[in-house]
Amino acid sequence: MWPPSPTDKRASLIEPTAASHALRREVEQVWSRLEDLSTAGLSDDERTAALHTLERLEQNLVQAAAEAADVAGAADASGEE
Repeated sequence: MWPPSPTDKRASLIEPTAASHALRREVEQVWSRLEDLSTAGLSDDERTAALHTLERLEQNLVQAAAEAADVAGAADASGEE
């Protein structure tokens, strides 16, 4: 079992292992290669524009999920289905 947090006994402290550090390095290398493959042939400006577009799409999805959770929470609180 993991040790409890000194500030919140409901939480446990999780420490990374040597194996998880190695896995992280491997994932970062694969991710970097994927980025290179997916943006091959794009100029720096095109890469920047694509990144901004993807960030905007992410913001839209996060906002939509939060709004859906708010609506679901309000329905639960009022007893609606």
